[in-house]
Amino acid sequence: MKTLTLSQRHRRTSPFVALRAFVAKLDIERRIRRDTARLEAMSDHELRDIGLHRGDIRDALRHGRDWYLRGH
Repeated sequence: MKTLTLSQRHRRTSPFVALRAFVAKLDIERRIRRDTARLEAMSDHELRDIGLHRGDIRDALRHGRDWYLRGH
């Protein structure tokens, strides 16, 4: 019989852990949608000023600045 540690039992039995992770994921997605809308509302000139191209908005938001600067 395999013995679980206290933290393993807590992760497996607590529905709150799964719920907290789900809510955090929803919050991240909501922020990405909000920021995407804000950036898409900017002119091409404004986007260039902050170092973005219109076609890269979603990837830059989803993967972050480091991913974008590495040349995706």
